[in-house]
Amino acid sequence: MNRWNLKANRWLLALVAAGTLALSGCGYGKVGPETYKYATALYSICNRRDEKGLDKITDMLAQASQEGAISSREAAWLDDIVEEARGGDWESSAAQARRMLSDQVERVR
Repeated sequence: MNRWNLKANRWLLALVAAGTLALSGCGYGKVGPETYKYATALYSICNRRDEKGLDKITDMLAQASQEGAISSREAAWLDDIVEEARGGDWESSAAQARRMLSDQVERVR
């Protein structure tokens, strides 16, 4: 492979990586008041590493989603945080819940 092809491939890889980051977005979108309450509870549960709390909030999220109290997008975000905690990554789960909360505060400013 000549130098031009190598440079072109590196440039293309950098462009694809930048595009992927741009499309994935940073942070969470606006959430409703019920989702905010669930994110607050989930943040607390993750900080305490409370497995029983995860079971309880999972049931609450399913019911809230079924009743339309939270959107399917919001439910998916919260479910992802729960699953991450169930996988044992409590710190990252707490950080994601906290991020959801802080993204809402930043939107108000």
